[in-house]
Amino acid sequence: MNSILHSKAWGCLLGLAVISISATAQTSATSPSTTVTQNISLSEALESAWQRHPWLQSEANRRAELAGRKLQTQGLTSAAPTIGLAHSTDRIGSNNGLRGLEVEISAPLWNAGLRSATQSQIERDEQRFLLSGQAAKLKLAGELRELAARFALAQSDQQLAKRKVSEAISLADDVAKRVRVGDVARVDNLMAQSAVTLAQGQLEAAQSELVALQSQWQTLTGLTTTPAPLRNASSAQTSDLSNHPQLQEAQATVTAVQAKLATTLADSRDPMEVGITATRERSARGSPNETSMQFAVRIPLGSASRNTAKAAAARAELDEAQNALQVTERQLQAEQSTARAQVASAQRALALAEQRAKLATEAQSLYAKAYRLGESDLTTRLRADNEKFDADLALSRAQLQLQRAQSQLQHSLGLLP
Repeated sequence: MNSILHSKAWGCLLGLAVISISATAQTSATSPSTTVTQNISLSEALESAWQRHPWLQSEANRRAELAGRKLQTQGLTSAAPTIGLAHSTDRIGSNNGLRGLEVEISAPLWNAGLRSATQSQIERDEQRFLLSGQAAKLKLAGELRELAARFALAQSDQQLAKRKVSEAISLADDVAKRVRVGDVARVDNLMAQSAVTLAQGQLEAAQSELVALQSQWQTLTGLTTTPAPLRNASSAQTSDLSNHPQLQEAQATVTAVQAKLATTLADSRDPMEVGITATRERSARGSPNETSMQFAVRIPLGSASRNTAKAAAARAELDEAQNALQVTERQLQAEQSTARAQVASAQRALALAEQRAKLATEAQSLYAKAYRLGESDLTTRLRADNEKFDADLALSRAQLQLQRAQSQLQHSLGLLP
């Protein structure tokens, strides 16, 4: 009699333990910290993040700088005119009444070819500035694509971990019932509880990763919404690099530096100045005031060494820009080749993951049936459950990795979301 009561009490305690674990797991699985309520497309997220980008924040002042430089080239003089005043007297010496006032206005003129070269340089600088914005936006899109792919992987891991917790709880409930009727040993119940705890740990890890990625997403875009799932994209895209923003920026840099060199070579001497001087004076006390006008032209003599250092620096900058253009072109070609190889590899991995998931599902179903009929032990059943979970996880990740590889290929082609 005592043994029967003891067995019933022990069964009740095991049942309460399983119920407690179930409640804890369900609370964790429905944690509001990682609940996804809204999604936003990558294109919308890109526009939001772009509004916070440093390039866009400085665009107005950069345009004002270019407009100011362009305005300077529209005048007849290369710089602002200067005015000079001079007063003459003989009070310090003889004080015979000599008085004089002289006013001079002079302005530097453009050297031959310098104004057109300067205007060309400003146009090239403006083009480089605009293309640098497109390249910066493409780079930002790449960061968003990668972050969205990581978020999709973490979200998939969380969903599968929730399912794993639910399945482990269901199995633990079934084992607890069988322990209470004496169908299986108590050690099976301990193993089932351990499986629940393991699944809960995996769920917590997935939720923690989601929280971290959500914080990074909000920092980059300023949005509290989450990225929408990645879409499958066609990998049959042209490999033409002529329209790639990064290559266009590198080419614009070369042309801008070439224009800078041309401006430096055109500015071979100080500008020629023209001036006019008005003089009003009297030679002695009581003499009438006399007014005279003087026109002057100052032509500085050029020197071969005047711009030697500037020209050498401009040529060195041009060499660097041309080399950077070649490097950029090679890098973009390598990125495209790598992206296409990754897409092909992801497609093969997906086919293998699908086959593995199918086999694991069939095996788990047979082992579960065998355990219910008492033809197999719990260890084998748990091993089959874990294999099915790993196979499903691998399949989900393979699907997302294919989408990720396709997204990276789109980025390597210079395409925005």
